[in-house]
Amino acid sequence: MDAEAIDRTLFEQVPFAHHVGAHVSAVDAESAEAILPAAQERLNHVGTVHAVAQFGLGEVASGGLVLAAFSDLMA
Repeated sequence: MDAEAIDRTLFEQVPFAHHVGAHVSAVDAESAEAILPAAQERLNHVGTVHAVAQFGLGEVASGGLVLAAFSDLMA
């Protein structure tokens, strides 16, 4: 699966990925990259990215890597 297909799959099947707003932007056999667009609702009380949004970004990236690595077994 390519990054676009993985991103679409995560948004369709993982409600939290959609809620956080993170997107898989690149993926290969050993790594995945996700982006988190800047948005006021993702900031904490001191104006930096909220920890929950950061961890959500990591979850989306790791989910993308798992889908890339095992998509042939999941079909």
